Amino acid sequence: MFQIDQCVMYKSSGVCRIVGFEDKCIDGINKTQYCKLQPLFLDNSVCYIPKNSMPDKVRTLHDKEHMDSLISKIPQMNALKIDDSRKRKLIFSGVLKSGDCEQIMSLIKLLYEEQNARLSSGKKLNFSDEKILRDAESLIDQELSVIMGVEPSDAKAYIKEKIKTA
Repeated sequence: MFQIDQCVMYKSSGVCRIVGFEDKCIDGINKTQYCKLQPLFLDNSVCYIPKNSMPDKVRTLHDKEHMDSLISKIPQMNALKIDDSRKRKLIFSGVLKSGDCEQIMSLIKLLYEEQNARLSSGKKLNFSDEKILRDAESLIDQELSVIMGVEPSDAKAYIKEKIKTA
């Protein structure tokens, strides 16, 4: 299913290129085949994932039509509001780790709405929410930039423009 030079979404590192498959003996006894991934947007970084766990951690990139469809749904998305900060952080982190673009976009929408509400009263998002927002935007921007062959900043502008016309 996965091939060398294929770009994939690795749930915790963003868009990566598969650079090879290697047998490794981590525990000193059993050899396991690992997939070697190189994140496209992290310099000098490499990830190794056991090949048998790839279906749970890696997915193929969506196509542009699918991403456009999700982007067009953003204005109608219902964002889940959670007041308990610990529970909120766990749920938001889980959304990021899931790699589910629709949930990530819904999360971004919620945090944008919250950011705008707080700015109108002279406040900022708390640090944890700001980090989650940056990470969520990065995952979506990375995938869209690779699909479209543009820079992540251009992908962000593309999303904003699509939302305006939706």
